Amino acid sequence: MALQYRTRWLLLLALLTLYGAYGQAGIPAVLTITGNQQFPGEVAEPTLNLTTPFVSPGPLFIDFQFIKRLDVGTPSRVTFLNGDVLLGRIENPGILFSTEFGTASIPLEMIRSLEVDTAPTDTFPPGQVLVALPDGQQVTGTLAAPTGDTVTFAMSFGQLEIRPEELSRLIRAPGSTNLTVVTRAGSRITGAGTVPELLVQAEYGELRMPGETIRTFMGIPVSVPLFGTSADGDLVATGTVVIDQVKSAVFGVNLAGQRTLQVRSSAGFTAGDEVLIISMQDPESNLSRNVAGQYEIHFITAVSGNTLTIDAPLTNTYNTSNGQKHQVLRVPNYINVAVRGRLTASAWNGETGGIVFLRALESVEIDLGGLVTVAGDGFRGGAAGVDGGGVENTQGESWTRLGLSAMSSPNGGGGGTSPERFNPGGGGGGSYGASGSNGQGNAAGLAGNLYGFTDLRRLYLGSGGGGGRNDDEDNNRAGGGLGGAGGGIVVLFAPTIVVNGNITASGNDGLGGNDLGDEESSGGGGSGGSILIVAEVLRNSGAIRAGGGVSLPGNSSALGGTGGAGRIRIDVRELAGIGAINPAPFRGTFSEQ
Repeated sequence: MALQYRTRWLLLLALLTLYGAYGQAGIPAVLTITGNQQFPGEVAEPTLNLTTPFVSPGPLFIDFQFIKRLDVGTPSRVTFLNGDVLLGRIENPGILFSTEFGTASIPLEMIRSLEVDTAPTDTFPPGQVLVALPDGQQVTGTLAAPTGDTVTFAMSFGQLEIRPEELSRLIRAPGSTNLTVVTRAGSRITGAGTVPELLVQAEYGELRMPGETIRTFMGIPVSVPLFGTSADGDLVATGTVVIDQVKSAVFGVNLAGQRTLQVRSSAGFTAGDEVLIISMQDPESNLSRNVAGQYEIHFITAVSGNTLTIDAPLTNTYNTSNGQKHQVLRVPNYINVAVRGRLTASAWNGETGGIVFLRALESVEIDLGGLVTVAGDGFRGGAAGVDGGGVENTQGESWTRLGLSAMSSPNGGGGGTSPERFNPGGGGGGSYGASGSNGQGNAAGLAGNLYGFTDLRRLYLGSGGGGGRNDDEDNNRAGGGLGGAGGGIVVLFAPTIVVNGNITASGNDGLGGNDLGDEESSGGGGSGGSILIVAEVLRNSGAIRAGGGVSLPGNSSALGGTGGAGRIRIDVRELAGIGAINPAPFRGTFSEQ
């Protein structure tokens, strides 16, 4: 193999020597031939002739001054200075190239790549578009009408004609026949329709893009846009708005790879809805096999009885016959969200609830005094027990199950509870991203165990604190203190998120007992939950918190433990403001894809 590469290198030298002295003016570049031999020099070839399905009849003649890199292969890949990418077949038999050894037409089969080194060209004129296509191809240029002065969309209500310079965005939910056309002036026209062929005038040529091949338009995904479809319009939250009105427990055995999902109730779900499917609990004690926290996003294509048909095969299996619990909820897709009051979700009830998940096409703004909260909406705190009263104190709930009674050991992330009938200790604090603390006093409950991932690859509710207990010496049947519930889950997607108020997924406080005459203990605090924020810009002058709850004394003789913090992840291009974020977030990388 080395001899073969050396032979090709010698052949290249021979070709260059044959063509004579250096001096053919061209574009500076580095030529790499098979065997990774590199030659700095200049491209003397006037154009690259590329056959692509977007130009007919072809080929497309591309001036090398617009090319940044050429990778020869099947197909060959052309990367332009402005970041555009096209795949196709090179029709040039060779590339005329000059080095210190001379100038020659290098046969295409010898070339591995060509890296062009030129100054960037001027910016494109106003009205440019960025269109992404399959296989990593993309084209930047000026949008023009294939015929006449307008681009024509065939919609269910008739033909929609828009001048190219007025187009802003194209949005389609997978599995839906509806297309939303957004203009630069802000108009949104939705109906059953298709994306027509688009004509893009790039600086290196004119290309026709079939509508069905377009993956992004104006650099924004056409299908499943990161910031949503805007289908739900604007939301102004005053007073209290409970956002998770459409949700259901998953039912039966739903295997990975199938495109249907059985639910307990399909009420409120319709074709075109975006939905979150998430595993909430799994009794499997081995974390490597436990499925809790797994989730995926889909669009509904049909609803029949209590079966949802979705746009793509399930990634995960959702089986409820083995004690696992899963839920599905509709994801609202707004234009703008203004939170002036309280935006929240239903509390976790053992089957559904605990999650605020939304997208906004333009912005989410939380006013001063506004609140997005799932505080205490996560896994439930342990019950408060009373000796001889028929009510047992229990561990806090967590990702495995509800808590068991009179066990000081933790229940996954849930705090333990005192088994003592007389002079009982406090409940342990719930844990998640950080450890809670043990309860105080005699045989007190222990703090829960850590779980989850710092990068929030899985989404978990926060865990409950262990319950307190009353020894009930005066026989009045008063209980100890309830354990605090864990925090829920908040997921926000928007180009701009402004936090002047608060976002909280904190755990609730454990309560103290209320019997003055007995020895009793307080419940442990719940742990914080999960917060995921994805935005181009996050301006935070308020607070974003997923902290743990404390244990309140009440009339207790022994306090419970404090809940541990949850987890926060922010994927933003720009973070501004001096507002608090607690605990410290995992910083991901923002991407519109």
